[in-house]
Order: sequence, then structure tokens, then C-alpha cells
Amino acid sequence: MKKFVLLIIVVGYTSSAYTQDRKRFLMDIYEYNEEMNALVNRVIDSLGGKYQNLNMGTYQVNGSIAYSTQDTALFDFYYYKENWSRLDQKIKDDYRFFVRHGSKGWQSIESADKISRNKLSRLSLEEEDHFSFYRNNLFLYDKHNLELYYEGEVEAGELSMYILRLAGFSYGEEMYYISKKTYRPVMKQVHILKRNYQAVIHYTLGDYLKIKGIWLPHEIGIKKEEESKLFKIYGYNFPVKMDESMFIVKD
Repeated sequence: MKKFVLLIIVVGYTSSAYTQDRKRFLMDIYEYNEEMNALVNRVIDSLGGKYQNLNMGTYQVNGSIAYSTQDTALFDFYYYKENWSRLDQKIKDDYRFFVRHGSKGWQSIESADKISRNKLSRLSLEEEDHFSFYRNNLFLYDKHNLELYYEGEVEAGELSMYILRLAGFSYGEEMYYISKKTYRPVMKQVHILKRNYQAVIHYTLGDYLKIKGIWLPHEIGIKKEEESKLFKIYGYNFPVKMDESMFIVKD
């Protein structure tokens, strides 16, 4: 009889301990999600708010690009709707553009004596699209059913940063490095993971200025393997009237 009572006590204690551990685990998840959502909201607020940023509509950016090859270019970047974009450049005597229209894309180099143009596959399109300009996907991660993770903190020189990871993209993942001082992104990494192809594109973001209530970077560095380029932005214009035809290239 005593053994039976002891068994009940032991089983009861084990069950109670399991219940407490599960409650603690669920509480940890709740607190984790609360802290992560609070961090994302603070990042969005530091950039001027979700409504203001998502209602920029169509916009144009102009400035200059310095390449690691020592080439320099003047550029115009156009954004129209979602996944519609165009980057025009003038490098020496060449005119180059990259166009994305939904799931289609084109690259072109036009000089005085020839035109070289090629259509991009989905993989090349995703890679080239992100190597062309910076985009902050934290604003719409929930709408696009992306998975958000808090990856901790890191120190880099004088910078103290939080790390947020977005997963669920067709091309891979993104990492955002958030300044503890301003709560604005200062770095971003795009990890392209497609079958046997893997690449990392590094962004550095600086010289934020406030335009119509929105904080926007005016210096964007982009590096992929040995290639790199630095965008110096002269100005953002929004909203801008655009015609859909400028995002469509006839084959």
C-alpha cells in the first residue's frame, strides 16, 4: 500500500513539473514574440511609420554610382507597384538598364555601335533585382506570410546592433542589422539559396535624411563576392506619375 501511495506522489510530482515546464516554455515564446514585435514596431516607427512608407506609391531616385572597377555612373531608379522596377545608368558612352516587370526581367547595354540585351530567368531576376537596389521588407512581412526571427545582438566597431531574420522568400532569407541608437537598419544581408546556387549580397545603409516624414538612406553600399558599388543618392521624388510601358521590354 505504501508503495502505491509513493508511486502516486511521484507520478503526481512529475506531471506537475511537466505542466510547470510547459507553462514556462509557452511564456518564453509569448515574451519572445512580444519583444520581437515591439522591436519591429520601433524600427518601423523610426523610419516614419508603416502608413507613410507604404503610401510613398511610385517613386524615383537619382544619384551616382561608384563601382569597384573604378567606373562611375549617373543613375535613375524607378519603382512602380510591387516588383516593378527599373534602374537606368550612363557609364562612359554606354547606356545600361535593368528592368523588372513582375516575374519578367531584362538587362540591356546600348552603345554607339551595338545593343546587347538578354532576358533574365527567375533565378537571375531575383539575384539581379536585389543587387540593383535596396528594399526594406520588414514593412510587409506579415502580409507576405514571411517568418520573422530575432537572432540576438552583435557589436561591430562602435556599432551595437539587433539582428532580425526574415525567412520564407522564394530566393532565400534576409538579415537586418538594426542600430540600437537610432533603431534604423544600418546593414542588410540577402542570402540567396536556390538549389546548388548560393550567394550573399551585403548592404550598408547610411546618411539617413527625413523627407516628407520618412527617413530614407542617402548612401547605399552593395557588395556581392568581389563586386561592389556605392550609391550616392541626390534625391527621392514621390509620388511620381509613370507609364507601365517603361517597365516592359519587347523581346
